[in-house]
Amino acid sequence: MNIIKTPDGKELALNASGAYVPVDNIKEIDKLRDELVVGLVTVAELLSKKLKTFFEQSLSESENFREVSAQDHGIKLGGSKGGYSLMSYNGEMKIVIDNDTTIEVNEKVSIAREAILSCVRRWSEGANGHLVQLVSRAFETNRKGHLSVARLIALRSYKIDGDPEWESAMEALNEGLVASGSKTYVRFYQRNAAGEYKQIPLS
Repeated sequence: MNIIKTPDGKELALNASGAYVPVDNIKEIDKLRDELVVGLVTVAELLSKKLKTFFEQSLSESENFREVSAQDHGIKLGGSKGGYSLMSYNGEMKIVIDNDTTIEVNEKVSIAREAILSCVRRWSEGANGHLVQLVSRAFETNRKGHLSVARLIALRSYKIDGDPEWESAMEALNEGLVASGSKTYVRFYQRNAAGEYKQIPLS
């Protein structure tokens, strides 16, 4: 609770509207709520900073080890980080350093959608329309209005040769999926009694 003292010694607390209220006028339950929230959020901020420091340290030490390992082969590393894992000698623990690429969708995807649906309708030749529905699902949006990038990428795996319209659609789809950046993650795993690696939750 942000409290100030007036020249005459009265204590005032800043409320959510930006106004100062005499502390004596604040209900006890409101004081207790404020104490609870401020206390827990303060601890959360400290833990968040510690986690960030820990992840940065983990990535740095893992990359340093990879450079040491590369020296055995006379190779000097460069480029992006991640894309590998480190395992303890007994295989009980491992660290995975990975890169996740963020892909944005631009207007080319909507152009590809029209061409792809046109192809499917032409191929179905008045059939029951299940094929059209399957392809249409790739362009469905979630509650936030976002397309599923995974479904769009899956469309590119379809091997259809000799159809200029389909090839043009795939070209538009490729141009519509644009890598806008990447982030390196460090994940920690421990093997359980069943022999499965379980991620240690740190988020």
